This record gives sequence, structure tokens and C-alpha cells, in this order.
Amino acid sequence: MKKLIYILFLIPNIISSCRNREEGINGTWIEVDNFQNPSILEIGDFSYKDTVNNQTFEKIYYFNNDTFYSNGAVQIYKSIIKKNKNRLQIYDVGEDTAIQVFERNTYENIVEYFNHKKGASIDLPQLKNSFQSTRDNYLNTMYVDYINKKMVVYFNGELHEINDTSYLALRNRRRKDNCQLFIDKELKVELLNKIKTELRKGQLNAIGYVIFSKNDALTTIGFRLPPLGIIGDLPLPPPLPVGIGKKQENIVIQINVDFLFLNSRKVEPDDLKENLKKLIRLNNNSVLKVFFCEQLDFETYINYVVAMQQAYIDLRNEYSMSNYKQSDYLELEYEVVRTIRNKYPMKIQEINKEELLKYAL
Repeated sequence: MKKLIYILFLIPNIISSCRNREEGINGTWIEVDNFQNPSILEIGDFSYKDTVNNQTFEKIYYFNNDTFYSNGAVQIYKSIIKKNKNRLQIYDVGEDTAIQVFERNTYENIVEYFNHKKGASIDLPQLKNSFQSTRDNYLNTMYVDYINKKMVVYFNGELHEINDTSYLALRNRRRKDNCQLFIDKELKVELLNKIKTELRKGQLNAIGYVIFSKNDALTTIGFRLPPLGIIGDLPLPPPLPVGIGKKQENIVIQINVDFLFLNSRKVEPDDLKENLKKLIRLNNNSVLKVFFCEQLDFETYINYVVAMQQAYIDLRNEYSMSNYKQSDYLELEYEVVRTIRNKYPMKIQEINKEELLKYAL
């Protein structure tokens, strides 16, 4: 957050310095070789947008000589910029080392930029249906390529073996315990499970899968991975109670490459969401126990998971419309949102083959 505030004070003065010396400052810029949480700037004549960590901040700027003024600023910050062709080098006053370097952003998205810089070929999955993006801030990233049926992993821009993820994550505990994942659509669930295990070891339990939405825009689907039993000899808190007077039942879903079973009944993949809604209405405290075949590709996996999440979201919105005349329950007051979420708690648990046999009995 300090870095972001620093940038917000910094950019308008950059614009002032460049305009007096060189033309061509307007346009879109991306922070060079930052694959953890890069800043992307859209600079206009009188305002700029700074997008970082899934959030965009817009500021109107004014300058007089080399002094910068920005709406809402409580102090004046001066900086120096050196523009060399298509690069902006930003210096703190009195310093010789650039604190940030930007280059012209001619790429469709951050994944295309990553592929160009790293020589990768990551092709993100495409959603079949609409879904609301998660707007969380992710301070770690993992890019996963799938080449010749092998996994190539980059954590915060560093190439490494998947088994090193927990070490890299725990090396600096000042980082927030979350991670944004850019995974090639052809990666198999077998390898995806290995990624999730390493993230759990590294205590990166809050994750977000980046995919293309139905409208071809990048969107992030948030998840919370279950913690491991013991990490660093520290016992984890007990699970939340089911609730007095509520009977918990299981809805067992078996997803294979060629077929799908819902409570031992074969259903068409496109009918999964509506069938789930019917079962959840019968018992809103049900737990979805989901088995994914390890040979499924990531694109198929994520579309199934989104369909399950969307079943709950649809039910919440229907309840909101019926009781509060609001079609999007997230637009209601916070306490009402909590009430609706408690009405339809999203309980999705992935299980392995052994657990599938147990729950299917």
C-alpha cells in the first residue's frame, strides 16, 4: 500500500517534467519485468489511471513549473523522470538509481506481456458463462505453462521447481497470504493438485484463478484452500461448527472426462447448475463433495467449479430479489449480505478417489 500511495504522488510530477522536455508521454505504460504486482499507467492530458492489484485509481493532476498538485493530496512530492525512447525511468530527488522503470504497453493483457518476456506460451482458459470477478488484492503470482505434457512454474517471476513454492512463499512472511494463478488451460488436474498442495504448505491459502470471461476480458475467480493439519508445529483452529438444529447432508459429484454423476445419477454437464440449485433448495446446509478426474484439463475443471459457485450465487440473488427487491445481493447492506450468505453457505469440498467410494456408499 505504501508503494501504491508513493506512485500516486509521483506520477503527476513525472508528467510535468516530461511535458516540458519531451512529447509522447501520453499513452499506456507497464512496469518493466514486474511479474508480482505490476503497475499499469494510462496517462492523458489532464488525468491518469494507475491499475495495480486488480484495482484502478484515477487522479486529476495540475502542475506549475516542476511542482505537482493532485486532487486529494496532502503533501507535495517532487520527482525526476528520464525518458529514453519508449521507456520512463523514475528517480527520487537526489538519487542516482531509478526506483521504477516503465515501458510502452503494446500488449493485450499481462499474460501476453509475460509470454513475450519469458518466452512462455500460457493460454488461459475460457469461461463458457458469465461470472462476477473477484476484486481482491493478490500480492503473489504464479504463472504455470504446460509444455510437452510437463509443467513449467514461475513464482513472482522466478523460474523454479513446484516443490520449491512453499520455501519461496515462507521466505518472506511480510507478503500477504494469497496468490494469483495464471495457468495454461491444458494443464491436467493431477498437476493442479500438486500446485495446490505446495500453496497450502506455503500458507498461501487464498488463491485466485485468472481466466478469460465470456466477454474475453481477464477475470479472477477466488478460492480458499483448506489448511494443512499442522504447519510449523502450530495447531490450526478447529473447523467452524455446522450449527444447532441443522442437518448436514452430502451432495456427491463425480466428474470424469466423458461423464458426470450427481448423487449417482448421470446428468449432462450443461445441466449441472440447475440440478444443483434444486438439491440445495431442499437442504441449504448441504456440502458438495466433488471428485475431479486427474486427467481433466484445467479449462474443463474451472468451468465446472464456476458452475457450482454460480448455483449458490443464483440462489442468493433470487432470495435477495424475493425479500429485498434487489437482483444483486452484493448491493445490499453488509449485514444483509451476511444473512443471505448464511442462508445459502457455499460449501464445496474436493475429494479424492478413496473418499469418493466412502461418500458414494
